[in-house]
Amino acid sequence: MKDGRGKTMKREFAVVALMIGIAGGIVYGQAPDPKLITQGKKLYTTYKCEKCHMIAGKGSKKGPLDGVGAKLSVTEIRRWLIEPAEMEKKLEKPPKGTDSMSNALKTKGIEPDEIEALVAYMRSLTKK
Repeated sequence: MKDGRGKTMKREFAVVALMIGIAGGIVYGQAPDPKLITQGKKLYTTYKCEKCHMIAGKGSKKGPLDGVGAKLSVTEIRRWLIEPAEMEKKLEKPPKGTDSMSNALKTKGIEPDEIEALVAYMRSLTKK
């Protein structure tokens, strides 16, 4: 999906996918589809998210994700994947360089449907 704008076009598509997801009933409080959760868990491994994040004691202690589904809304989780630099600005102590999620995601090329699966997986992480 490139038209000379590359990443801009991809981001616009992600925003459209976000709106479709909200319109389709993916709102805070509803249980995500188990198949989508499984797909998101596989993508978490595929994209080597454990290099910077930890779930159930596995991965990097820099970014624990246990309980993230109870702490953040669907919109917030999605924004972390679509607009990490904007979300990092809101942190008390924003990460820099290779420690930043915005830097890590630049090379991943995560597709909009993959974002929805990752969001579903993150939402399923409600226990500390």
